[in-house]
Amino acid sequence: SSDVWLFRSGFADKGVVPFQTNMPLSIDVSVDVAADDTLLAVEGAITGGKAALTFDDPKAPPMQIDAVKGEFRLMQDGSRIAIPAIELVSGASKWSLSGAIDVPKAVNDGWRFAFESNGATQIETSQLKKPVRVDRFNLEGRVLPGFLGAEIERIDIRGPDIAIAGQASFGNIVPHNGLKMSLTAGRSKALALMAFWPQLIVPEVRSYLGAAIEGGTVDNFSYEIG
Repeated sequence: SSDVWLFRSGFADKGVVPFQTNMPLSIDVSVDVAADDTLLAVEGAITGGKAALTFDDPKAPPMQIDAVKGEFRLMQDGSRIAIPAIELVSGASKWSLSGAIDVPKAVNDGWRFAFESNGATQIETSQLKKPVRVDRFNLEGRVLPGFLGAEIERIDIRGPDIAIAGQASFGNIVPHNGLKMSLTAGRSKALALMAFWPQLIVPEVRSYLGAAIEGGTVDNFSYEIG
């Protein structure tokens, strides 16, 4: 499972990854070295098959993933991992992103990351007749050493029916329940907002509201936890 692999690889401390998955992964890596042993390039691709993402909270329903694929390239100076494309497909939900990850310069530095939408992205809910269109998606933050936690410094989701912005932190750096989140929404369709309610946050309330809300528009909305 994912949490066991992260622990054995030394990237994560055991028990701090809040989910498990049995996704089959295929990783291809190409290394180009000059005649004098100088590293010229490291490139690779990751492909994941159909699987379920199971959260630690037993009340949270599993997330079904049909396929994941992506490309990465280590910059020649070793300071950054460029990610030209990463795609995730889950039913009618289709995410296409690109971005970069900064490699830590010291042991106690975190892994900084920045991703943005690369083409149309969508997400579906059972109450909607069609997926929610997302024209712009930005995610910026850092992962702490040992995967003790992560800080999402910027979340920005924009589309014809949705406008969400916020920040979040999770892991051992957050006391009590290990999660801190602050989200605000501008004028959005109510069902579109429900589509972006994370599966692992009070799932019973999410399920109830998802079944009870039939439509409507929200002018302003704010949500905080932690």
